[in-house]
Amino acid sequence: MTPAVSAAFSVDEPGAAWSPRSASANDAEPFFARFPTLVVRSSNRVAFAIGDGGRLPVRDAAFDLAICIGAPSIIGTERCLGELHRALRPGGAVAVSDWVWAKKPIPTAAIPDGYDIEPLTLDEYRAAMRGAGFEVVLAEPFPQSAWDEYYAPLP
Repeated sequence: MTPAVSAAFSVDEPGAAWSPRSASANDAEPFFARFPTLVVRSSNRVAFAIGDGGRLPVRDAAFDLAICIGAPSIIGTERCLGELHRALRPGGAVAVSDWVWAKKPIPTAAIPDGYDIEPLTLDEYRAAMRGAGFEVVLAEPFPQSAWDEYYAPLP
């Protein structure tokens, strides 16, 4: 299973133009430790933790903004979303990119080996976001063309 990267940011003042004061990232795989420095160029403002995205090593309401790519479907949707909500300050925002299914039932052959999280449709994912305490502003699937572009340069 491909590891996922979660990143969270603090900004100088809520509502201001986005100018990160600091960035923090968490992943179970040490390989991803180099990626946060791509987000914030000044490495003294970047922290990286190797750990479980279901138990983020931060205090409550530590961040203004969080970005989560793929982690919920790897470590558990409700568990991961709940931790993101806990780590965000009231009024904070989160962007989540994850995989969803167009419809159920999902063919067994379509589910990767070792995948033991319940696959969700977009409506179910939206409900999980709301269940974790988020207001869902936008939830839409990428068109097939986006995936074609993504996979094109890969061997």
